[in-house]
Amino acid sequence: MDIKIICQKCNKTMREVADEVGISANNFGTVMRGNPTLATINRVAEALDITPQQLVELLNKK
Repeated sequence: MDIKIICQKCNKTMREVADEVGISANNFGTVMRGNPTLATINRVAEALDITPQQLVELLNKK
C-alpha cells in the first residue's frame, strides 16, 4: 500500500507526517518507497499513531 493512502487512513497528510518525522515533504514519499531505516519506520509509525509492525504490514500490503 502506498504511504499516501496510509497517511489518509490515519487522517493525516503526507506533509504533516513528514514535518513530524523531520523529513522534507518532497522526499518523504521517496524515502518510504525506498528502503527506510528502522528509526524512520519508528518515527513515521509514531506520527501516524500506529505500531511499527502495523506500518510495515500496511506498506507490504498490495
